[in-house]
Amino acid sequence: MIILSIILAIAQSQQIKPSDFALSLIQVQSSINYDMRINEDAILYTYPRGSIYKSNISTNNQTLLCSIQHDTIALTNNITKQIIDISKDKIDQQNDQIIYAFHLNKKLGLITEFNNYILFDLDKIEIINKQQLSDFIKTKEVFQKGIFSAELNMAFLFYQTTLIIQDDKGMLMPQVIPEMKITKILCSLGYIFIATQQGLLIFWVDVGNQIIILKNHIEQNQTIIDIILSKQNEYIFLLKDDGIHIYRMLFDNQKQIQIKQYSILSFIPIESSFNFNQNNDQSFVILKKSQKQIILIDLEINLVQGIWFIVNSHILKNSAQNLEINNNFVIVKGLETHSIIKHSQPSIFTNIFNNYPFTLAHTIYLNFYESNIQNSYDNIFGVDTDSITLFQIDQIQGNIVCQTNDTNLIGQSFYYQIFTNLSDCEKKQQFNQEILSKDLIVCQFNTEIGINVIQENANHFNRQLLIIISICLGIALFFSILALICYGNKTRKQINSYQEQIKKYQQFQGDQNDSIRTKQPTPKIDNKFKIDEFEQ
Repeated sequence: MIILSIILAIAQSQQIKPSDFALSLIQVQSSINYDMRINEDAILYTYPRGSIYKSNISTNNQTLLCSIQHDTIALTNNITKQIIDISKDKIDQQNDQIIYAFHLNKKLGLITEFNNYILFDLDKIEIINKQQLSDFIKTKEVFQKGIFSAELNMAFLFYQTTLIIQDDKGMLMPQVIPEMKITKILCSLGYIFIATQQGLLIFWVDVGNQIIILKNHIEQNQTIIDIILSKQNEYIFLLKDDGIHIYRMLFDNQKQIQIKQYSILSFIPIESSFNFNQNNDQSFVILKKSQKQIILIDLEINLVQGIWFIVNSHILKNSAQNLEINNNFVIVKGLETHSIIKHSQPSIFTNIFNNYPFTLAHTIYLNFYESNIQNSYDNIFGVDTDSITLFQIDQIQGNIVCQTNDTNLIGQSFYYQIFTNLSDCEKKQQFNQEILSKDLIVCQFNTEIGINVIQENANHFNRQLLIIISICLGIALFFSILALICYGNKTRKQINSYQEQIKKYQQFQGDQNDSIRTKQPTPKIDNKFKIDEFEQ
């Protein structure tokens, strides 16, 4: 108990206040003068890519014509690919369904209820292989977890007492293993790290014999809820009910792994945590239960200096099961409603919670993926019980927008000073001085705006009128041509009909003449005639 108190005291002393290290950079001091017409939606300034923390408009005018449109995101459903045929040939026939999914580089490994192992290509959006696993396991044996090793190009499928190893040639090899309640699996450096309810087990992969061998067992008889590795595989983070335990991984001359507590920062106390993840060994996100609420904790760790601080925390309205993170966002997987959240936004700068919920029913797995298409979008995919859905996240930048429809303001001028704090700017990206964390840098944008409200000018009105007249004339010309074509077709049909009738009539007349010539005798000509004297 005394030792635990000492550890907690040390950990508390290593927690810092972010406000003591915050830094503000003035990025832009600009002046904009604009003649704004009535009913015009004028975008006078677009902020660079980043989150708007705070904004304030200062003016001596009683009328406010301008506002700040904050940044947001748009989630687009690009494509949904059916994996399992949900049609039933028989009434009593059960459908197969996906029960587990895991990443294999740019592929997905899918395990189904009927023990099918499906390999799906995220780039080609197609199934590239399907294998049956029932022959390798005991009847009714339950699948637990799966993992892929990019270094070994091998997949490891864990059932209750059976491990199925898929080698780099796609061959399957079973191995009997002791029964254990697995909570999380990671694979790196030729080792498999298995978090269980009896501690952390470290297995070495014997590639030649296609088996795994137990090499180490730490935190014995302790429930390890979750584990993650550092980017360079130098540290391993264990999540227990009392918080995050940090270990360092070392290798001896025989390349045997050793796991030791990291002396500079060994423990971060966050009780009642049940899931966590990290990005670039610095930004951590943790799910914590507090009474009937779930809290998302945004945490930052500096492993070199051995210090940490809480960036922000948010109460989640929807259920939450696990987290995925990249440079910009966190995906919070729920039951059917999930969230995309911008992380690393310190509470000392903003109280805005950028939370974007979306729905995907019967979800098994959600994660980010890198598309082959070069664009500025973040891409995610979701696996449900029978299909895979690909999404695209489009970040929409913030703007200064001005507008009025009050004709009484024509001829008046308005002046505004707009102060905005942003999470990112060019100066921040170029900042190379020593600082605890770049997340503690805020960018200030100061903008002066002068607006003259003017009436819509004649040229603008005439231009709009000309456009309307051109459209009307175009429509009229279109219908005239269409009517002419229809009339021409009708006339052509009538002429063809008349010609047919004339041909029929001529044929009829010819038939009549032939008939008359056949019935009447040929007249005889009397050559004996005389010319009357009178006629002469």
